[in-house]
Amino acid sequence: MSKESHNAHIKAWRKRNPDKVRAYSRAWCLRNPEKRREIDRKYYQENSQKRIDRIKRYRELNPDRDRITRKVYCERHPDRVRNTNKAWRVRNPEKRRAYTKAYALMHPDLPEKQRLRRWRNRTECIQEYGGRCACCGESELLFLTIDHVNGGGTKHRETIGSNIYSWLRRNNYPKEGYQVLCMNCNWGRSQNGGTCPHMQKTEEGKAS
Repeated sequence: MSKESHNAHIKAWRKRNPDKVRAYSRAWCLRNPEKRREIDRKYYQENSQKRIDRIKRYRELNPDRDRITRKVYCERHPDRVRNTNKAWRVRNPEKRRAYTKAYALMHPDLPEKQRLRRWRNRTECIQEYGGRCACCGESELLFLTIDHVNGGGTKHRETIGSNIYSWLRRNNYPKEGYQVLCMNCNWGRSQNGGTCPHMQKTEEGKAS
């Protein structure tokens, strides 16, 4: 049997037995994950434009399914999505500015929506951490903020690159290392070596 005849025979068999082919391919991929990744990587490199065109066609033909798939992926891999988006913004500053400007023109109510979303995140976050100052007991929401118990708030904000309230929300409000303080107590801690003057006076009174 010639090579052409052999290939034609295999192709015909595959068409007659799609379930067997699918099961065998799945089993092979499970047994050889590294080889599968290497094959995929090589294919993507050699056919990058073809792959991009195929994905675009799929998204155009299946907008609802594509929307659901993206949403599920973002929920499963928030850090990966955030890093990818951040890298794209760094590589494409002009496109980002143009997109932001066009989006703002199409949505004139955007600033108000953003303000309400930030306020909602801030309110929810402060309530999760007790809703009142851990030092003096102040409960007026406008006076309250999130404090890093062990200091290092500035470095942390530089690392996460986003609003502290949104970061805490995305990470399910970690209980250790964060507390609610009023602005006075927070500023007092920063200017007094990490101890609020209220607490310092209380400790001095107990000692005397």
